[in-house]
Amino acid sequence: MTKEISRRSFLQGIGLAGAATVGAGLAGCAPAAPAAEGEKLSDTGDQAHRWSWEAGPEDISEDQIAETVEHEFVVVGAGLAGLATAASLAENGGDVLVVEKNTTWASRGSVIAHIGALNTPRWVAAGVEYSKFDVFRDWDVQNGSRMDNAQVWTFLERSGEALEWSLQKAEALGGTVELLGSHYFGEKFPEYYGTVMVNASDKMIELEGNGIEMGKGNALHFSLYQSSLDNGAQYLWSTPGKQLVVEDGKVTGIICVNADGDYVRYKATKGVILATGDISGDEEMSACFAPIMNRCQSSMYIPAGMNTGDGQKMAIWAGAKMQDGPWPPMIHPQGYGMFLGPFMCTNSFGRRFMNEDTWTQGKSLGILNQPGNVDYGFCVFDKNYSRDMHATRKIGGGLMWDSVYRVYGNNEPDEMYDERILGMGVDGGFIYQADTLEEAAALVKADYPTFDEDLFLAEVARYNELVAAGEDTDFGKRADLMLPIAEAPFFIEKVGPNKMCAPGGALITGYGQVIDEEENPIEGLYAVGNCSGGLYAVDYPLVINGNSHGRCITFGYLLGRQLTGVEEVQSYPTRA
Repeated sequence: MTKEISRRSFLQGIGLAGAATVGAGLAGCAPAAPAAEGEKLSDTGDQAHRWSWEAGPEDISEDQIAETVEHEFVVVGAGLAGLATAASLAENGGDVLVVEKNTTWASRGSVIAHIGALNTPRWVAAGVEYSKFDVFRDWDVQNGSRMDNAQVWTFLERSGEALEWSLQKAEALGGTVELLGSHYFGEKFPEYYGTVMVNASDKMIELEGNGIEMGKGNALHFSLYQSSLDNGAQYLWSTPGKQLVVEDGKVTGIICVNADGDYVRYKATKGVILATGDISGDEEMSACFAPIMNRCQSSMYIPAGMNTGDGQKMAIWAGAKMQDGPWPPMIHPQGYGMFLGPFMCTNSFGRRFMNEDTWTQGKSLGILNQPGNVDYGFCVFDKNYSRDMHATRKIGGGLMWDSVYRVYGNNEPDEMYDERILGMGVDGGFIYQADTLEEAAALVKADYPTFDEDLFLAEVARYNELVAAGEDTDFGKRADLMLPIAEAPFFIEKVGPNKMCAPGGALITGYGQVIDEEENPIEGLYAVGNCSGGLYAVDYPLVINGNSHGRCITFGYLLGRQLTGVEEVQSYPTRA
């Protein structure tokens, strides 16, 4: 007989000793000192907890369960990872139910989504192919050698195949695929081609039918969704997962709240797959696992408010081992103005603080690590901004330096993109323009009293001296990127990071099965996408732009094939 999970039953059922085990995976984020006044603290009567979710779920009694429904597989979350998993399971004969707390499937929005993989067949056909060993080396460097090597190697070996699988589904619905031609060409943080963009078709818009704006940001998501529907997958919207059902150490289902507000137990005879996204929409979980995310004041996560760590919490309550913290941040400099390029940057006080020849994450982290407890700095350039952006992108480039839409093979200046991004900054009130640097600095000072006009002007004068000398003896920036700030009009732009997500969560075996604190697989429980841990550490690597989207497709594709027996399940050494 199936029983509902409770704080007592899940502790007993997973075979772990004592209530303290609930927080065992949290040792890396639990503070030694007691919580300060006003901080979140939960007291269950038997133990005080630093984090409100640490105590585990409230009891759900049998008489509260309105219905029990059975499927082979229950996928929790209908973002890219959940959609890929559902599509793979369904096309290989799996009986799939997807439960989603939002009102529809989720995407990064209709503007753009970069999807990255290594050596996708169409990139190889374009004459671009890389050694897995070279890419692994640079992935390892950017992750501080702390990632799960096996996961990274699986991604590098199988992501091209998996992405091609998904792209063919988009093309079957009339979608078109473009290869992204922009990435960072600098020496410090190598990036590789491998990213694609998918354009929506009229057929997709007609099939979707709910008025969702379709574009580069969600065409591939919809294609996977439609494929799963065509192969029999079922979806329930407005149905958040609340807690896993654990029996004798095995996850056998999940309890959700349906659209009518009733508890429903969804039994999964072959597995529950968590695909709930990251934690950065939950400030408390971020404070625990990825504190730097809370320093960013803006977010581009879509749909807003959905990435609250639901899967990570449920996995913890079921005894899962969490990735060591802090979890890697994915933050891009899109919080304010987005026009950075090779230009001189200062902190909020007006002092230059970095070598601007760096990757997207580098600029974002550099700003956050400055004094002043703010998430912004300033970028300064003159009338030649578009010329300078284009002249340097072939040796620098990357996000916010080059067009995010540039198609591979098109090397023409994208002046329209430059003007559009500059215009967005002006419209947003992030760009100050004047005929002299003194006037521009005075405008900034009026809005930001801590900004030091004299310091700023002295820093620009110093920078121009270094440009003239042909050597940046302050920060070592390449001479080719040292461009004078000399011709009116002058622009000072407020710049800063935008939090995208903090990928991390339950540690998994090579094919996605969640492991417990003893590093043994938890039967019946799997995780894909940004609620799983191990693929990244320290920082989100832009070795291939959009690889987070690519990892969702890759591991969803592989998990679906392995759980349905199409591929042999990878063995995992247990410690029992």
